[in-house]
Amino acid sequence: MIFKGVIELICAPETVEVSADVPAFLHPARSASVILDQKSVGYIGELHPDILINRKIDKPVVVAEINLDYFKAGRRYSYKKIDKLLSIKKDISLIVDKAIYTQKIIDAICEIKSVRTAIPFDLYQGKSIPEDKKSVTFNIVFDNRVKDDIQNELNKLADHLEKRLGAKLRR
Repeated sequence: MIFKGVIELICAPETVEVSADVPAFLHPARSASVILDQKSVGYIGELHPDILINRKIDKPVVVAEINLDYFKAGRRYSYKKIDKLLSIKKDISLIVDKAIYTQKIIDAICEIKSVRTAIPFDLYQGKSIPEDKKSVTFNIVFDNRVKDDIQNELNKLADHLEKRLGAKLRR
């Protein structure tokens, strides 16, 4: 989900996981429960189409709820030193099966050692994309040590995603 990146920023430095077990008022294929430390602390997603029809709303509505009590006193946070050298940022668009959750794509991207973060920011399903596919665009931040060989890292990432998820780069 695109909105997941925002939730990750709110929940940092905790690792956010998602679950397909969502409240009934949410769209079952476009929503997720937010899981931290194996505990559900909220949800994100689009309202169920039936609710939109009943309320005569013709555009998707995204909602989120995070239980902030989870972040009260007693939680310990760790921080990483910020690197003085600039990191390398690249946007890539991938075409994947509709059934693949964005979190699974993020996990696969982050398996590449040079990747620091992968944040989805666009989802497209339409004219130039096959009916059973979707295009998801990510902003990927690479470690600055690959600056001289970024094209090789991008090729390695593309090969990895094709083998792991059947993903193709959208050109």
